[in-house]
Amino acid sequence: MAAAQSTDASLLTGFVVASSLALCVVGLVALPDTTFGITGATLVPPLLGGAAFLVAMLVVDPVLTPKRRPTRDEIHIWLSFTVLYRLPAIELPMLVGLLIAFVGQERGVLLTGALTTAVLAMVWWPGEQFFNAMRRRLQPLSADRLLDELLTSTNGRLKLRTR
Repeated sequence: MAAAQSTDASLLTGFVVASSLALCVVGLVALPDTTFGITGATLVPPLLGGAAFLVAMLVVDPVLTPKRRPTRDEIHIWLSFTVLYRLPAIELPMLVGLLIAFVGQERGVLLTGALTTAVLAMVWWPGEQFFNAMRRRLQPLSADRLLDELLTSTNGRLKLRTR
C-alpha cells in the first residue's frame, strides 16, 4: 500500500531534467549581452558530469549493491536509493554551468551544462536500460527474478520507497 502512494521515479527524474533545462533558459535570458564562446570553462560541466558518472558507477553502485540475497522489499529500497543518489549528479553539470556563466559572463557553458545533464539523464533514466543494469548486478545473487516480479507488479514503473 505504501509503495502505491509514493513518487514515480520517472516523474521525479523528469522534473529534475525539466528544472535543469529551465535553469539553462533563465541563464540565457539573464545574460543577453554575453558571448557563446568556447573556452576552457566550457568543458567544466562535461568533465564534472563524467566524474560524477565514474564515481557513481565505480564507487557508489558497488557499495550499495546487496552482498547477500535480498528480499523483494530490499530490492525495491535499493533501486529507490540508486535513483535518488543519482539525481544530484544529473543536476550538477547544469548548476555548475549556471554558476560559471554568471561569474565568467559567458553563455556557452550553459549549453554544455544542459547537454551534459541531458546525457546523464538519458543514461540513468529509470527505464529498461536502468533496470537491465540493476538486473545484471543481482544475477550473481540469483535475485534478478525478484526484480522482475517487482517490475511486473508495478507495470514496469518504479515507485520510490526508502523503508
